[in-house]
Amino acid sequence: MRIAVFATYDVSPGENGGEARYLSLYSRLAKTHQVRIVAYHSNTNRDVSTERLSKNLTNVVCGISERDKARLHSLFTQTARYLHDILCIEEYGFSDSFRTEVRSAIDWADAVVVSTPFLAPFIVPQCRRSQLKVHETHNVEADAKASYLKGSRSPALIPIFQKQVEDAEGLAVRSADVVVAVSEGDARRFETLYPVPAGRVVVVPNGVTSADYDDVPVAAVEQMRAAIDAPEGIGIFIGSAYGPNVDSYKQARLWLDAAGFRGKVIILGRMIEARDDSWPAVGFAEQWLGFVDLESKILLMKSADFALQIVTSGGGTNLKVFEYMAAGLPIVANVFGTRGVADDGWSLDADDVEKLKAIVADRAWSGPAGVSAARKAQDVVRRDYDWDVLARKYEGVFLPAAVV
Repeated sequence: MRIAVFATYDVSPGENGGEARYLSLYSRLAKTHQVRIVAYHSNTNRDVSTERLSKNLTNVVCGISERDKARLHSLFTQTARYLHDILCIEEYGFSDSFRTEVRSAIDWADAVVVSTPFLAPFIVPQCRRSQLKVHETHNVEADAKASYLKGSRSPALIPIFQKQVEDAEGLAVRSADVVVAVSEGDARRFETLYPVPAGRVVVVPNGVTSADYDDVPVAAVEQMRAAIDAPEGIGIFIGSAYGPNVDSYKQARLWLDAAGFRGKVIILGRMIEARDDSWPAVGFAEQWLGFVDLESKILLMKSADFALQIVTSGGGTNLKVFEYMAAGLPIVANVFGTRGVADDGWSLDADDVEKLKAIVADRAWSGPAGVSAARKAQDVVRRDYDWDVLARKYEGVFLPAAVV
C-alpha cells in the first residue's frame, strides 16, 4: 500500500514529541508499506529536499516561499506568536515546489493522511473520492490553539485565527474516513465539537520503544549521579518550547520551590529556548541541557530520582510520560498530567502544593510508594504503549485502502 502523509514541519530530526510520533509510527509501517511524508517547513533555506529514511520511507521537505516567509515574520512581530501552522489554513500561497510535491504524492497514494488540520483546506479538495482519507491528530487543535493564542500582542486577531483553526479542524474531521486521536479524552472532544460518528474515531496513543531502556549499565548511572551531585534529590523534566510545555514547567518549578525541594532539576529539550530573565528565582538548582541524543536522555532519566509531570494545559497524552514510565522513574504528577492512561497507581499524586510538600518531605520517590508506582508504570507501558504494539493498531486504520 502507498501512504502519503502531509505535515507542516520536517519530521526527520525526531527531537520533540510530534516528530518522534511520526518517525515511530511510519518507520514501522514502512516495513510492509510505502510511505511518503511531504512537509511545508518554515525553517529551511532549501526549496525542496528528498531523503530516504529507510527503503520504503521517503521524507520530502519543501521550504516555504519568500511571500509566505514574509507573512510569517510580519505576524510574529505583530503578535509575538509563531503562526506557521495556522497560516497554512488561509494566508499562505505555498511554494511551487510544495504544490508539485503534493500533487505528485496524492496521485501516487492509495491512502492520504492529513496530519494535524492546518493543511486540510489545501489537501482534501485534491484527493480522489476512492482514496482512504485519514486525519491523524496530535491534539484537539481548537483547544490547543485557544491556549496558545491567549496573550497575543494583537488580541483583535485571536478570534479570526481561532475561527480558522476550528473551520479547518471541522473540515479535516468531517472529510476523513478515519480520525486518529491520541487519547480517549481527545476522541470524545472531537465527537463533541464536530458532527462525527463515534465509530469513525480511533485512539492510537503516544508511546515509547521500551526496549531502549533495558540494560543501562549501573556503573554509568552511578557515575552520572555523582556528576550531577544533588544529594537532596534529582528531578527531571522533558519538554519542547511549545507553549503548554513551557507553561507546565513554569508552574511545576514554582510548586516544587514552595514544597521545599532543594535538590536539582535537569531540564531536557528545546524548552531552553523559552527561558528568559522573567522567570523567577527558585530555591533549587536547575541544569538546562537542551536537546540531547537518545542514549544520553535515557541515561539521565535512569540517573534521576523522579520525573515531574505537573501539566496545566495541552491535549492528548504527553509522549514524555511514556519515556518516564519506561525508564522506571517515580512520576510526580497532577491529575491532568496523568490523562490518557486508564490504569491507576503508576504515579505519585501531586495535585496541589500541599501534596507535593508531603512528597518532598518524605522523599516519597525513594520509598515504597515511589518504588511501587515506578514498577506499575513500567508494566503498563510495556503492555499498552510500546510503539511496536501501537504501530500494529495504527496499521489497521489503513486496511480499507488495501481492498480498494
